[in-house]
Amino acid sequence: MKKVLVIGCTGIAKLIIPALCKDKSYVSEICIADTDKKMCDEFKTILSASPVRVVTAGVDITNEERTMLMVKIFGPELIINLMPAQYSCVLMELALKTKASYIDSTLFFETKNASSVEDMLLSKQFSYFTRFRGEKLPALVGCSFNPAAITSLIRFAMSNTYDSISSVDIFDMNSGKGTAAGIMDSSFEMELLTEPAKYLENGKIETYQPLKGKTVRQIPGFGKRTMYVLSNPIITDFIKEIPEVENVRWFSTFKKEYLGIIKVLEKVGMLSRTPVDVGGVKISPFDYLNKVMPKEESKATGKGSSGIGIVITGIIKGKEQTNMFYASVDNSMVLEKYGFGSTEYLDAVTMLAGTILMCTDKWDKAGVYSPNAYDPSLLMDMRKDQGIEFAVSKVAPVSMVVEEEEPEDIED
Repeated sequence: MKKVLVIGCTGIAKLIIPALCKDKSYVSEICIADTDKKMCDEFKTILSASPVRVVTAGVDITNEERTMLMVKIFGPELIINLMPAQYSCVLMELALKTKASYIDSTLFFETKNASSVEDMLLSKQFSYFTRFRGEKLPALVGCSFNPAAITSLIRFAMSNTYDSISSVDIFDMNSGKGTAAGIMDSSFEMELLTEPAKYLENGKIETYQPLKGKTVRQIPGFGKRTMYVLSNPIITDFIKEIPEVENVRWFSTFKKEYLGIIKVLEKVGMLSRTPVDVGGVKISPFDYLNKVMPKEESKATGKGSSGIGIVITGIIKGKEQTNMFYASVDNSMVLEKYGFGSTEYLDAVTMLAGTILMCTDKWDKAGVYSPNAYDPSLLMDMRKDQGIEFAVSKVAPVSMVVEEEEPEDIED
């Protein structure tokens, strides 16, 4: 059992905190902290029957002095970071200063000063490795569905099914996405859609021009889809954590209106990174667009499904074989039960599994690690306990089409 501080009373907290508070198997006391203390207090009332003592705190983590005072008063053994990725380094500093273990669900990628997408794929949290090891404290970073759940499944397949793996193709599926206004959900996402797509081939990073590398697949539960290669941080994760797999691609699917907007913006020059003079002020069309483009109000549409398909080609008992491991979650079920989308649900379940493994000291290496550093069966078993299981089917290897004509989506 551990004394736990949760920073960020976010949507996924509605799944993680009640699960930790069911009994005293994992947590002896928990503090929920957020800038909005009223929201924390309202959430606490839901947990009134819990045997675990629950307290709340209002905190602005940009105010280091007051945050440190709050943390010292509570005295956590584990800090769970549910804040946006840009606050990860701030909270890792806090964990070091208070001698607490640390876990988060997102990797922080610096986009503002990055000169390329490749630069953006380098997470900043790992720079704290030496300091956490010196304090003999474990820190787990990126404990979300991507990359933790995906790479743990691949490691599990390497250990239990395949003699060796030659290629991995990952399909990010969401049959509920597609509102045109939400295409520019973040500057990082916009970069990935408009920069050359990076993938791993024979152990080296190669590129396709934006939205030019694609494959057409029949995905269980989603139908026939056109999938486009995009850059994704998991490529770097493979290079660092699973170098035996030398061919890795990440695919995503988009509605026609998504791709149509990208095409028009590119043609009129709005995706240019070159600054232009506007009334004496220099700004690039790309930066201006990122400021004014409407954002999605919510990713929880309540329609369709979200999930992942992982196509693995390798040797099984001396013969080459390709299998697809896949899982999906119904958006409407998750929205009704938790109030957020199934993508967040998959992340929350993975984060909960990692938190339990830290609370029970099964993940306890001093230093900063991703879940890949541990036995993958631990995370796989924990996710099954939370209702997420992968199905498997034999499929044909992924065949690529590289084209110059305009991309088209294929509907169900």
